[in-house]
Amino acid sequence: MTEREALETVVEISHKMYERHMVTTYEGNFSIKNHDRIYITPTSFCKGNLTTDKIVILDLEGARISTGLKQSSEYLLHLDLYRLRPDITAVLHDHSPFATAYALCRKPIQTRSYFEPIILFDKIPVCNYGITGSEAIFKDIVNYANASDIFLLANHGLVSIHADPFKAFYQAEAAEAIAKTLTIAHLLGGEHPLNQSDINELYHLRSKLTGRSEIEI
Repeated sequence: MTEREALETVVEISHKMYERHMVTTYEGNFSIKNHDRIYITPTSFCKGNLTTDKIVILDLEGARISTGLKQSSEYLLHLDLYRLRPDITAVLHDHSPFATAYALCRKPIQTRSYFEPIILFDKIPVCNYGITGSEAIFKDIVNYANASDIFLLANHGLVSIHADPFKAFYQAEAAEAIAKTLTIAHLLGGEHPLNQSDINELYHLRSKLTGRSEIEI
């Protein structure tokens, strides 16, 4: 990926996040690691209005290379995730309403009744609370990020990581839709769970499709 392509991808995905109400001007961020550079959204700037000249460029230690706008306050979280998972090239952090509601309640997003979330994620776990913008936010993530590419931050929001920047976005988009559907199901009286043999079959299919089985965290 060229630098221009990296910048344009950050802008495109940031626009998609804003259009789908996953972020606001003051909440959420996105970055791409490309070679020895990290391209990250600026702090307190509307993601729907981002252009390539507004993206902040950092080195792998977090030193700013570009001039102008300041990087997201969550840049330390991004740096730590890139160090922990050298296979990934994108970190997405959003405050999509339904997924964030689960984070506020410190409840994992999981189900025994819904085909897609079992196949895609098994469950989306919740990391312990850490204050935003600090190294403390990463303290518990090390227990989750090697087992799952998507997780909640307690009392905060959602993080999605992937080797493909667009797949990091698609995961987060899917998680929000699933959280919304499960919330509505709860309001309607609760899910009707599948029997254990059906659950086992879904986990077998998950293993075949994703190479992963049940997340043991």
